[in-house]
Amino acid sequence: MSLPKTFLAIGIAIILAVFISYGLHVIYESPTNPYQTSNCYETYNCNQYGYGSQAYISCKELSDKCSEEYEKQTPRYQHAKNSFFILVILGIISIVLGMSLVELEGIGSGLIGGGILITLWSLVYTWQYWFTLNKYLKLFVLGVVLVTLIYLGYKKIESKISK
Repeated sequence: MSLPKTFLAIGIAIILAVFISYGLHVIYESPTNPYQTSNCYETYNCNQYGYGSQAYISCKELSDKCSEEYEKQTPRYQHAKNSFFILVILGIISIVLGMSLVELEGIGSGLIGGGILITLWSLVYTWQYWFTLNKYLKLFVLGVVLVTLIYLGYKKIESKISK
């Protein structure tokens, strides 16, 4: 790929990722009061037990579980969950579209790179959801993106190089 095509691909990748991410922020705004807190720590008041004692550890586990369950009910968590899936789907669509335009090296490569950046951004932007997501679902989502990249790369790019 020539230098102008390389810069075109890099430019498309970065601007596409920023455009999609910022577009989601504009169209699907965050909740107005995202920093609600639970009263789990006050309810369980673990400090009344000696730090490190079995009672403290049990109390702390209950308090943490209470906080996690509360967090899953907040508008911030629901927004992060929806944003995660929107961004991952748009990232995969961009990758697939880029693979279908692989003949146009600069544009196709830019769309593929942008799709990868969008997918990575979905992990950063929605960290509240990502950390509480089931570990098997995390593995599945990342696996789908990886398999898509490998399959389309083999079918589109490698077959083009072979010809």
